[in-house]
Amino acid sequence: MKNNSDKNKKADIMKYEKNKLHTKYIVALSILVSFGSIVLSTYNQEAFVSQFSFAGTITSIILSIIAIWMSISGERSTNEIRNKISDSTDSLLKTSKKIKRLNNNYEKTMSTQLEELKTVQEQLTKILSSVDSVSQEVSQMQKNTVDTPTSENNALNSEQKKAIFNIIYQWATYNNSFAEFIFCHMIYFVTYNLQNAKIIQLNETVNYLLKLNVNINIWINTINTNWGVINTLISASLFNDEIVMNSIHSTISKYVNLQVPPI
Repeated sequence: MKNNSDKNKKADIMKYEKNKLHTKYIVALSILVSFGSIVLSTYNQEAFVSQFSFAGTITSIILSIIAIWMSISGERSTNEIRNKISDSTDSLLKTSKKIKRLNNNYEKTMSTQLEELKTVQEQLTKILSSVDSVSQEVSQMQKNTVDTPTSENNALNSEQKKAIFNIIYQWATYNNSFAEFIFCHMIYFVTYNLQNAKIIQLNETVNYLLKLNVNINIWINTINTNWGVINTLISASLFNDEIVMNSIHSTISKYVNLQVPPI
């Protein structure tokens, strides 16, 4: 049943399309015959010809007006496009100027950074020279201690330890107030815990400095250097001498409140 229904639908569609095509043929032939009849019946009538010519003239005028209007509209659109292109060109020129300005600023920044790197290199050279100087002075102090007849030939006396600490302090702080702040707090944190028989690790010291709002990313090299210096001072027993510790507390009290235990 379904197949028969589909066939009937297709047959109806085909029939409709054929009728539609035949209708188009008939309409086209009717128009052609009508147009031919009009031409044959009126070609020798002057009134009709003149009216038809007049109608053609009017039509030409109307079409000319439409063409002129379209030309003016097109020119207006062209002007708008030209203005947009001009605006885009100005925008590109401004962008180009901004890029040139950014390049100039970048070059200036790079030059400044290179100068800063040179300054850092000079400071590192001075620090290395200071380390050599400290090493020579410590060696000389140890030699003087050995040559000096005391009950403890291999030990440094309090004055020598204080001198060593002062030299190390000047080297570690290198006339920078924040570096001095970090070094003083590291000394206080380590010595306070040593007095309480607690061994401190570097990460604990770093956490303590973080709580003091120290930017670790910037000062990590200084912190590592200070850590090595402090461990060297511990090995030299500087923090076991009460006289030396009093002197150290006097020095670091500039930045550390000795009455407040470390966090």
